[in-house]
Amino acid sequence: MAALTFEKKEGVIVGAYHFGRPDTSPDDPNDWEKEADNFLKRLDNVGLECGDMIPVLDVEKGMKTDDNHNVEWCLKWLDKVGCETKTRPVIYTARWAWQLYIMKADKDEQNKLASYPVWLASYNSGVEPSRKTGLWDKWDIWQWTGSGAVPGIKGKCDQNWLAGGQLDKLRVP
Repeated sequence: MAALTFEKKEGVIVGAYHFGRPDTSPDDPNDWEKEADNFLKRLDNVGLECGDMIPVLDVEKGMKTDDNHNVEWCLKWLDKVGCETKTRPVIYTARWAWQLYIMKADKDEQNKLASYPVWLASYNSGVEPSRKTGLWDKWDIWQWTGSGAVPGIKGKCDQNWLAGGQLDKLRVP
């Protein structure tokens, strides 16, 4: 996170991202809290300031079960991080992850998750993601490729689409 301090000084909009692991300790009812606390501790080292991007929870791992474990884990993490940062975090996911880890959960719990903004990974060309989850009616950010090119960066880069006017609602007030 040290790089974030430099980027902030240069006027680059920065944000913090957490790769959630509801599958790491499924028997530990406080696993979500340990991950949230670890994320918040690291975030404290850099600071979350007005204008930064709101926190992101990556939902690409979980227990392959038909219960509510993954969704409940995510909702608790999102609630704690949201309360501590006074934001409404974004969920980063893809259709395949939704199908594996979220789709079989209780519909009421899924609807709570769907109330959060979504950053949808769907690698396709065009003007709209072709692989939607069935949970979110709309997307806030669309990651349309994982093999893009960015001047000054060696190797492949993820590239995302953020519709006009969306950036302000995804920044810390």
